[in-house]
Amino acid sequence: MKKISQTKAFALLALIMVLALLLLPSQTVLGKLLEVVMFDAVELASVDSTGTNANSDVNTVAINGDGQFVAFHTNASVLVTGVNGTYQDVFVKDMSSGAIEHVSAANGGGLGNGNSTDPSISANGRYVAFLSQASNLVTGDTNGLQDIFIYDRDLNTVSLVSLAADGITQANGSSNTPKVCGNGSHVVFSSNATNLVPTDTNGMEDVFIKNISTGAVELISTASDGTTQGNGI
Repeated sequence: MKKISQTKAFALLALIMVLALLLLPSQTVLGKLLEVVMFDAVELASVDSTGTNANSDVNTVAINGDGQFVAFHTNASVLVTGVNGTYQDVFVKDMSSGAIEHVSAANGGGLGNGNSTDPSISANGRYVAFLSQASNLVTGDTNGLQDIFIYDRDLNTVSLVSLAADGITQANGSSNTPKVCGNGSHVVFSSNATNLVPTDTNGMEDVFIKNISTGAVELISTASDGTTQGNGI
């Protein structure tokens, strides 16, 4: 099969997207199955290790620094054996080997009991941060709220990120939009919680940064003086 250049591939995809937006209602376009593609040739990422296509929508795509690993969420039931599609789950595709990994699994194995979405993958591909409504990914998750987690693909462990610095106090509000840094040492996220840091008194959704190694949490959505908190979302 003849490969096409990266430039031509991008141009072709752009043309297809423009035509789709012109010819179909926006909700129809967004509702179509999203197929994740990589460019050297055009390569489909949302397939299992044997090439079977996802049987549901694929969303929130993230790619690591060298393009080897692609993370996404879907409620497809055919990508990994044992994942039944009851909830949205997060997967990582190795574009070199073709292997695909279910990363929003509970510690010790087992499926999450709620949706897991919005993955962010570190530059080295080792760490995947995501948000989840599941309460069984880690022991002791009892706040009944959407939380932020990080999965270590080398150790096959998941940890709760949206905790106060003591490592015990769970967020008293939902947390969103996780972004992991290049080496996986820090995760930035937003949260409606008011108990992640003692100084959070504005009653608004704020942005925090979590040091994964030390557990330290810092409120960063403040003015340049470091203390004045935002007065809006």
